[in-house]
Amino acid sequence: MKKLILILSIVVLNTSCHSNQAIKNEDKSEQKMFQHRITVKDLENSKPIVVKTDKGYMNVYSVIIYTDNPSELEEKGIAVQSKSTRFVTALIKKEDLEKIYQLKSVKSISLPKMDYLHDDKLN
Repeated sequence: MKKLILILSIVVLNTSCHSNQAIKNEDKSEQKMFQHRITVKDLENSKPIVVKTDKGYMNVYSVIIYTDNPSELEEKGIAVQSKSTRFVTALIKKEDLEKIYQLKSVKSISLPKMDYLHDDKLN
């Protein structure tokens, strides 16, 4: 009987230690929520797209926003271009960055990378 109680207590302790470790891992993942975090400086270093509005011309930047809820971005006034299950492409102004980072559904933001064909070169 004493052996059974000892075995059960070891199992309970082992299980609780693993669940505590899982909670710690979740805390760490929440701390580094944004895998790609672009800044205003990153936007300034990329090529802007000039669009004409009622108020004149404005510089916007093409970004990829990884999110679970694209409609939340649209509600905040972000110009979403295309939607996928895990990300959207959007045109944003520099001022939009802070609004986007405050949304809980946004996981990360990155600038698009252009990859051109290289079949005109000999190896």
